[in-house]
Amino acid sequence: MFDTLLRQIKDRLFASVAKMLNIPPNLVTAFSLILGGLTISFILKKLYLVSLIFWILNRFFDGLDGAIARAHQRQTDLGGYLDILSDFMIYAAIPISLVVNSPTMERYFYLTLMISTFYVNAALMDVPISNFREAGTRIKNEQRGHNGNYAQRIDRWYGNDPDVFIIFCDS
Repeated sequence: MFDTLLRQIKDRLFASVAKMLNIPPNLVTAFSLILGGLTISFILKKLYLVSLIFWILNRFFDGLDGAIARAHQRQTDLGGYLDILSDFMIYAAIPISLVVNSPTMERYFYLTLMISTFYVNAALMDVPISNFREAGTRIKNEQRGHNGNYAQRIDRWYGNDPDVFIIFCDS
């Protein structure tokens, strides 16, 4: 699938930038979350072009945090968890804010369907981790991704979802 190829390209592009930025990766994650929050606020003000720019910046910094962590050997399960948590928050809030701006029953139906898939995705991501924990089994580092990073462990098991939302709306 495209995810593997795109991830390799992204990792190569971000690696050189990440080596120059010796800052805490969780700080970059927090900044990414702030940019996502600003995206939502601009959507609610119907400033769609500005919100698109801030969403692209959100995606850039969301990819950069992991690259910085890998470049400076600062990967942690907490960092991976915070990364995924902020992704889920923004992935849910953006479509909600788009529908709130222009509500119809059909859009709420599609929004409900999409949010439901987020819940299923989140539940599926946690199943293998719970199974390993309950069995008292440690996942070997080479199976867990780089230094046991939570986000990369998930990506190895399920692949990386594209950062694209499609909302079916009337013209």
